[in-house]
This record gives sequence, structure tokens and C-alpha cells, in this order.
Amino acid sequence: MGVKSYDISAQHAGSGLVFANSGTKLYGFNATTIFQYTLSVAWNITTITYDSKSFNASGQASTIRDICISTNGTKLYVMGVKGELQDIYVWQYTLSTPFDISTASYNSIEKLMYILGISCFINSVGTRLFLIDTLYDIAISYTFGTPWDLSTITKDTTVGVTDTYDFTSIVGTYIKGMTMKPDLSKIYVVNEATTRMAYQFAMSTPGYLPSTSYENKSLNVTKEFTLSPLTLNPNDLAFSSDGYTFYVSQADYIFSYTLRIAWDISSYVPDMTDAPTVETVDELCEDRQATTLTAVGKILTTGGYYTFRGFEFYEDGADDEYDESMYAVREMGIFIETGEFRMTLSGLKPSTVYHIIAFAGNVLGIDYGEWILCSTLGITTPDYGIHEEEPTTPTICFYVSEDGGHTWSLKFGPYTTDQADIAITKILVRGSGKKQIKFTTDALTGLSASVMCKVDVKI
Repeated sequence: MGVKSYDISAQHAGSGLVFANSGTKLYGFNATTIFQYTLSVAWNITTITYDSKSFNASGQASTIRDICISTNGTKLYVMGVKGELQDIYVWQYTLSTPFDISTASYNSIEKLMYILGISCFINSVGTRLFLIDTLYDIAISYTFGTPWDLSTITKDTTVGVTDTYDFTSIVGTYIKGMTMKPDLSKIYVVNEATTRMAYQFAMSTPGYLPSTSYENKSLNVTKEFTLSPLTLNPNDLAFSSDGYTFYVSQADYIFSYTLRIAWDISSYVPDMTDAPTVETVDELCEDRQATTLTAVGKILTTGGYYTFRGFEFYEDGADDEYDESMYAVREMGIFIETGEFRMTLSGLKPSTVYHIIAFAGNVLGIDYGEWILCSTLGITTPDYGIHEEEPTTPTICFYVSEDGGHTWSLKFGPYTTDQADIAITKILVRGSGKKQIKFTTDALTGLSASVMCKVDVKI
């Protein structure tokens, strides 16, 4: 859980962040050189080692802005600056040994992009290219006519207008890095200078930039750092293949964040530092019924995160047999929220007072609130009586109990005598066990003796 980091300053000082799809290779770059690393445990940056392999792209780029690698590891794409006018190009290379950056060779394919590009992303099948234009802080998309062949890309347009999305109303200026969910349904960008936040957007039509909208989800990618300085500027983003780990490169470091929900950067799980604290919300038992009620607790502090929460309860007057009379309900998970939580206590007795206490905990400890008292409601016993009635008058209603009269069903009826006889017979022959009937009207049905012996008829 929490944030992990790796110092890459010895090679490339934190520019760029590209993983092989296996999570066992990582690539970064400085102004003109791309460096290769191995992760001995896939996606775990604490296991990174430098492969002593690199590739110098200065024959094409005077300054590298970003790189992309094909899914099979045989194609490399470099976006960078060329010439005195500082134009942005993308170049294509072939890796003769897949994922071995030292075997890269230039394919003599370049594309002038006519934008101030800063970050790139290519989907897993090599049919779409997305770039960030840092001049306007917008995303622009392109389509490959032939997968992975840079010479065949064309800019995406709708009715002659270039497909773009403007991030400035949400992110502001200084967008630096960008990544996407593999199915192109989500796009993530990071502000490098003003907010230093990563932001999450959704595309209702995957890959179609004009359908982009902000999901009101973000992550402060500096607040958890114990490294100095704390004002490191984030410059690129990436995800693990399962979406549960989010990566940010900044200055001399790469950082990883564990997520509770895949592809949701707002679900970051911080380090566990202590046990949580909790209180039982007094006089706030909700939805009280004869055999159930809803208890309310409140998490005051999370200790980073906690893994279980719930309530213990027992009947009033059972203090001498506390252990034997104690019951509990709980839920397990990874929780990072403070505030109220609710759970239903069931199997209670009618018209009974219960002692209830909230609890929450993690591997570092468990905390309890204060005991409170809540009572269940009593059972409303319907009126009943007997007399003969005309068979065509639908006035007979009744309840059914299968637990000795503790709880009763919803009302059946109204029925005529014959209808009630049929309805009750169906109920009594269904399943097994003793059943009881309570009538709500002054009526007696024509139940046969064979049926009557299976039921307690309350009169």
C-alpha cells in the first residue's frame, strides 16, 4: 500500500515513464538518450535495476519529449524537437530484439506534427495515436492507416474540425504527462507546475476526444512524499496492466501509488500508520422494526486505511452472560473514508432493549466507540374472531407465522370463505414445519379437518 519510490537520477533524471506490457521492463530518457531497466518483480519499482542499455536518438531529435513502444516490443516511437525552429516531430524505429532498446535502428520515417507536443500514447493494437499540445493544453488524436506504421497516420476530424479536448478549464495550464486506459475509455493528465495534481477524465465514446468529460477524480501526487524537495514537478504518468498501480515520474524519482479501485486515481490507498478511531452515534438507531434495526457508527480517523468495521450487540439484562450473549456484524475491505457508516442488525427480539457498540480496525489495532442503547418495536397483534359468513363476501384477511408467533407475514386477503380455504391450504402444504394463522375479521373459513390439524388457528 501507499507510495513506493525509485531514484533514477544516475541515468536519466526522471523524464519519461514507459513500461513494457509485461511490467518487467521500464524505459526513461534524458535530452537525447533512452535508458532501459528491468523489474525483477513485475510492476514493482522497488525491484528496478539498470540494464546498462541505452539508445541515443540525437541523430533525429535535439531534445526528446516522449517515447512509446509497441505491444510486441519491436517498434519504438520518439517524439521530440528538431531544427532551429524547434518543430515537433515523431520518428519510428525498429528493435531487432524485442524490448531491447540497444538494438533500435531508425526506420527513416518521420512526421512533422505542427503542434508543441509534450506527451504521447499509442493504443495496444497500434491504430491510434494521442498527443498533448502543451501550447494550448489540449489532446489531439490520430489514426494509423496501417497498424504501427507511422507513415500512414492522419489527424482525426469530425465534419472537417480536428478532434481535440481542451483541459484548461479543469487542469489549468502546464500539462506535462498523459496516459490512457487500454480500451481508450479514460484519459489521465498531470499538471507539472501549478496544482501538481493528476486528473482523470472519461470518454463516453472510447477514443473520441470530443466525448471527454471530467470525472471529478484527482490525486495530489506530491502530498505523500517524504523526499526533499516536496515541490518536485511531475512529468509523466503510467499504469500497471491491471489498473491497480499508478506511476508518476518526477525529477530524480519514479513513484508508484496503490489504488483500491482499478483505473480510479481517487482511490489511492495511503500507508497504514495507526489503528483507526471510531465512535458509536448515540440515539441514532434507524429503521427500527420488531426484529431488525440499523446501527450507525462514525470513523473519526483512518490510520491511513482500515480493513474491517462493524457493531457488537447484546440484550439488555444479559450482562452476566456477556460472552455467551454477544453478537457481531462486520464488513471487510480496504476503507479510507472517515464519517458515518451503517449496518443492519437482524434476528433481534421484539420489544427488547439492546446494547450496541461500533468498532473498526486494521493490523495495527482495533478501536471501539461507546455503548449505546436501542430498542426494537413490539409486534402489533391483529384483531380476530369467528363467525359464519356468506361465501360470496370477500372479507376474510389473515396473517401467517412460521416462527412461533415472533414475526408475521404481510396481510393476505380479502378473500371469500372458499378463496381463503384455498389460499390457506396452499400455504400450509408448502414446505414443512408448524404454521400459525391469525384472522383480522370476524370470520371462520371452511377449512377441512385434515388441513386444520397442520395449523394453529388463532381465534
